[in-house]
Amino acid sequence: MFKGPINVEVNDLMINSDGEIAYSCSVQHVTGTTNEGNPFDSTFRITDVYRKRHGTWVIVQEHISLPPDVARW
Repeated sequence: MFKGPINVEVNDLMINSDGEIAYSCSVQHVTGTTNEGNPFDSTFRITDVYRKRHGTWVIVQEHISLPPDVARW
């Protein structure tokens, strides 16, 4: 989707875990240039759920949405 590098700023990162399952929430501001040459600048709320499998954390669920008040972030 992007041509060249992208920039990601991670804010308000929160991580909780019981040692076998974990989840994280953050607000991420992403900028870059699309493959079509258009500028891209958007802010997302990202929630990931992780499960430890054979000693390695893997993402088992991800939800991406626009924050309800983008100007606040």
